[in-house]
Amino acid sequence: MGYTDIKEMFQDAKNLATGANDLQLKNVLLEIQTAVYELQEENRELRDTIHDLENEKILDSELEFHQGVYTRGNEVFCNVCRDRNKQLSRVRFAKKHENGTNVYICDVCKTWRFSDIED
Repeated sequence: MGYTDIKEMFQDAKNLATGANDLQLKNVLLEIQTAVYELQEENRELRDTIHDLENEKILDSELEFHQGVYTRGNEVFCNVCRDRNKQLSRVRFAKKHENGTNVYICDVCKTWRFSDIED
């Protein structure tokens, strides 16, 4: 039984109460109907939260950490933005450091990242 079925049952009960002209019964039915609407909204919000968390889990499983940056395929992301805000911010290659590591800059948080990943 879904919310729609419950809603129809309350509507039928409300119609019966209208014929009976019982004000107290009408008020109780309206309160129950309001509670059902609130539960329906809460259910929708919880489903959205579950969806967001599942997507976040999938993304986390696709990211690999390489000494200062996250990668997914050929894309390179700032680990500071990801770890602090759960935000994926692409970094751009700045230069090759004299020690052989690649230097990246994040235009969002303005941090320099050194990484051992290949170009």
